[in-house]
Amino acid sequence: MDWEAAENSPEFKELIRKKKAFVLPATIFFFAWYFG
Repeated sequence: MDWEAAENSPEFKELIRKKKAFVLPATIFFFAWYFG
């Protein structure tokens, strides 16, 4: 497996972007709910 090529592929970057777009709001929501 060529990991560097995989990391540089547009599909991989899109996956990371979608993951960040989900994880960040979910984390903020969790902390707001937990401490609220």
